[in-house]
Amino acid sequence: MNKRRYVLAAAALCVSIPALAHHGLGRFDRTKPVEIAGVIKSIDFVNPHSYLNLDVTGADGKTIAMRCEMRAATLLRRSGWSEEMFVAGAQAKIFGFGHRDDPASCYLEDITIGDAPTRSTLQHAAARIAARLRIGGRSARSSSDR
Repeated sequence: MNKRRYVLAAAALCVSIPALAHHGLGRFDRTKPVEIAGVIKSIDFVNPHSYLNLDVTGADGKTIAMRCEMRAATLLRRSGWSEEMFVAGAQAKIFGFGHRDDPASCYLEDITIGDAPTRSTLQHAAARIAARLRIGGRSARSSSDR
């Protein structure tokens, strides 16, 4: 009987570890939108999350080193983003959500780099949903609509 308990406990531990590995947006407060303007310093275009590092001038005139988390590089590439678009020294405007504990961190949702059009991390998701709704060039309809 004890052996069975150990096996069940080990199995439960193995199942729970992957669930703890991904935190989602838990560290970021979706009720705390932020708009940031600054100068791009570098990009970590990696998985499972990418990070944009930029310098922002605070209200007191001092430079703040910001780090904004983004979706995985794989997902950003599917949305047409590339590491090359984040040129060090370029001006960037960001819309995102503030970190619950770190005022120098955010989760990036939209970005405008220089004079380029604004890019959203949600563009790919919206395109994918629209594609799923189309069947053979027509809008998808339920069988009751046909």
